[in-house]
Amino acid sequence: MPLSEKANRLLVDARKRLRAGVPVGHSLVDEFLRERREEFLRDAVRSEPLTPEEIEALKQGGADLSDREDGWDPYRSYQEGLAVMLIESLSDDEFCSRLNLSLNDVERLVSEKKVYSVDQYGPRLFPLFQIQGDALLPGFERVGPVIPTTCLPYVLDGWWRHPNSEFEPELDDDVLLSPREWLINGNDVDAVISAIRYL
Repeated sequence: MPLSEKANRLLVDARKRLRAGVPVGHSLVDEFLRERREEFLRDAVRSEPLTPEEIEALKQGGADLSDREDGWDPYRSYQEGLAVMLIESLSDDEFCSRLNLSLNDVERLVSEKKVYSVDQYGPRLFPLFQIQGDALLPGFERVGPVIPTTCLPYVLDGWWRHPNSEFEPELDDDVLLSPREWLINGNDVDAVISAIRYL
């Protein structure tokens, strides 16, 4: 769902602050989340309750539909992660500058799916999970084309950054790596290609 004008302004402000080295305060993120929640509620209102079949499908998919007493809000958790990902992501100009590429090169890489971009929330952005220093993550050009198009950007961002049981170095059974760390350490790209297909 595209961002409203207000949410987009908040996001642009947060990105400017981050680039200038100014901390992005919780109040700015909270305001962004409030605006996104209002948008979500406007778009997600149902005229009727979930059917038993829908409830069963959600439960089979791992959804916990019980009320939580601890105050955990899955929507807020998702939106916080999304906000951080969007704030940290690079614009076209920033991406070109960071990787020393022309805009034509970037357009070609995007069309070939050798880089990952997000444009459903407003202007195109490039999440940081695919960048290492001033270059693409080693092997990402092979992984990018097999990223499932149905995977939500925030879910994909988390997948790249968090340790995963699929990526356990042979020399240390007690250590799990994130897919990012796995590639940075020079491990097999095919392992990431195999694992990402199941997202």
